[in-house]
Amino acid sequence: MTDRNRCRRCKADYQRQKDRARAALRPRKVRTWQGERVREWKRGYYRANRERIIASVVEWQRQHPDQVRAKVERRRSLLSAAEGAFTPSEFQTLCQRYDWQCLACASQDRRLTVDHVIPLTSGGGNSIENIQPLCGSCNSRKRKRSIDFRTARLMFSWRGTGA
Repeated sequence: MTDRNRCRRCKADYQRQKDRARAALRPRKVRTWQGERVREWKRGYYRANRERIIASVVEWQRQHPDQVRAKVERRRSLLSAAEGAFTPSEFQTLCQRYDWQCLACASQDRRLTVDHVIPLTSGGGNSIENIQPLCGSCNSRKRKRSIDFRTARLMFSWRGTGA
């Protein structure tokens, strides 16, 4: 079918398809060429402003410790090919549920850390169901053992009610 035998709408559709096909080929060449230029510009900018950039990153990390911790946990879980993920807000909710206490020692004055009930190295997941809040010393003392302090806490809370 020649262009003469097509209606305006069909001609426009046909032209759009041709343009898309051409555009699909074009960006690869441009991206490769521009990618090198952009990378080189970024390297030069980093070299010229290294101290300022590092100070800015350190300041951001100091102001957002929960997000930094979540990023580290996501990276660990990706490296160990663990399934699941949790957000900092989910961990905050979990800590709030346990009254901001370490589940092992019941301390409230220490900073809580993420502990995997079944460790990532033993095939545990990185979902919120496998997470318990422990203080740093209890978490490191637990090492890679599978101890669920959540169930122990529930048993003691039932005993304490006198029911």
